[in-house]
Amino acid sequence: MQLRQFAQAKETQIGSYIYMDNPFTGYIEGTCGPHARLRVPSDDPYEPKQLWLKTRWDYLGQGFSQRMVDGICGSTIWDEQGKVPGFFGYAPKSGRFTDWCMCISIG
Repeated sequence: MQLRQFAQAKETQIGSYIYMDNPFTGYIEGTCGPHARLRVPSDDPYEPKQLWLKTRWDYLGQGFSQRMVDGICGSTIWDEQGKVPGFFGYAPKSGRFTDWCMCISIG
């Protein structure tokens, strides 16, 4: 699939199909999950403004957490139209969100 453009966070729908391919895990299919926000801590005493990133939790399938390796952060995630709604950011290896990943969304 040729990637066409970035997709705004508001364009993604829960349950839509998403895809990721990288040299570490290979091709993976998943589904869009709920939108969220991630607080960016600031240790600058002169800039008290709180910064937030738009994120989304995506389900990447049973067993994904077992195949996950270092190096996949920043991998492109795309949808069926070839739009890029975000990039792989983080995935827990155990606990409640096993097999889910936090995707950093585009604006």
